[in-house]
Amino acid sequence: MKIESNKRSVFFVSDRTGKTAESIGQSLLSQFGSIEFQQQTHSFINTEAAAQQVAKHIQQDAITTGQEPLVFSTLVDTNLQAYISSTDAC
Repeated sequence: MKIESNKRSVFFVSDRTGKTAESIGQSLLSQFGSIEFQQQTHSFINTEAAAQQVAKHIQQDAITTGQEPLVFSTLVDTNLQAYISSTDAC
């Protein structure tokens, strides 16, 4: 199923509260007023299992919508970030 081109999924991923990822992302997204962003925050992603689950969710969104979701990540652990980076997301 493809969604309208004026809608886009956005994921904020963090190993803490997610406020920094949200703040950075919101400031950038505000430049695109004609696009409706469907936002999800995933906080306290600090284990491989949690990172795998979020990556699976991001990948499923890409498949379902037919669009690469936008991801703002502040994960510090490169092993955890690798899971997120392996998805079909921007």
